[in-house]
Amino acid sequence: MSILAPSAQEKDVWAFHQAIDVLAHFRKDGESCGLNIEEAMLCGKPIISHKSRIWNAHLKYLDGSFSRVAEIDNIKQYTKYMREFTELKQNGKILKMGKKAKEKAEKLFLIKNNINRFERWVDRALK
Repeated sequence: MSILAPSAQEKDVWAFHQAIDVLAHFRKDGESCGLNIEEAMLCGKPIISHKSRIWNAHLKYLDGSFSRVAEIDNIKQYTKYMREFTELKQNGKILKMGKKAKEKAEKLFLIKNNINRFERWVDRALK
């Protein structure tokens, strides 16, 4: 039995991210991109994640201002970060971290903030 019914509908995905305080991310094989992490960041949610033996693309955009990343298979460290975020929520600091996550996500992942770079790539490729 799950708390929420599984859904891939966009409205449900965004509703999920808006409903949580923090994204506690875990994926055994890591992330080749980390779309769910990016979505949570766009919703202003701090991230707890981990390193993987296979894919670690998400480590390129996560930073300590809004996220914590446990070492490979380090459950104690991951748990420590969950406790830390619980304390940060209680004293209101988690909202500041979420704001930093959102600012970084908007800069990195929204097309309106990246279109000029993409246009330059296309122009160079066509020359």
